[in-house]
Amino acid sequence: MFRVSTWLALGSLLQILSLVFLPLRLSGLAPILLLLQRFVKAARESRQIYTKVFRDVRLGRWTAVIPSKRADQKEAGVVMFVLGARVNHPQGRLPANGRQLGNLYDDMWQEADTNRVKWGYLGRTPMLMSTNDEKGFTMIWLSYWRDIQGLHQFSKSTAHITGQKAYQGDNKFPHIGIMHELYYARKDSTETLYNNFPPFGLGATKLIVDGEDGPTLEDPLIPDAKNWSTMFERMKRERESSDEA
Repeated sequence: MFRVSTWLALGSLLQILSLVFLPLRLSGLAPILLLLQRFVKAARESRQIYTKVFRDVRLGRWTAVIPSKRADQKEAGVVMFVLGARVNHPQGRLPANGRQLGNLYDDMWQEADTNRVKWGYLGRTPMLMSTNDEKGFTMIWLSYWRDIQGLHQFSKSTAHITGQKAYQGDNKFPHIGIMHELYYARKDSTETLYNNFPPFGLGATKLIVDGEDGPTLEDPLIPDAKNWSTMFERMKRERESSDEA
């Protein structure tokens, strides 16, 4: 991935070429029209915030609650699995076969989504990129799981094994590094707060809740109550719900 300064230099070069090969008025008119279109669009959308644009934002304060109703209360909680990849090539992702690795990742996430209830896969964030990696290109995904056992089942899935063999055995990715971290939080040990924010992280997952008719998928976000002013009170609220259940 090129730096911003590189893109600016390329833009300057294109402008010079347009001055050489195109009429002066046409060469100057193109960037002027582009800027005008951007300004008009920004002005129009600034009057339609939360109605036409940013409609995914949930206004007010919200918190994500892990349901307490589960067949095995001792295992109730949430697992966060951090998956990362770094391109160690000065020319970015394409020379390092980053697109092929991305396809392998997409297959893994698709299989996890297909087996959501079976493996306890709750969801994941979009790809997150590091903004202070000046030499490489670092990508991170945060995924959420119901328990470690389900995550272990995912590691034995067809898509994961295919990706693992491709990375370790085919020597197609010598310029890509990968990493992962795993965190397990038992019930009453998590706390979230989203204020005028779109569903993200744990708040964008679909929680698996055991019921008499089988597991169901539920939205984890609920309005943050006035008496939950601290993270301790939000965690205590979940403990109280567990006692009532």
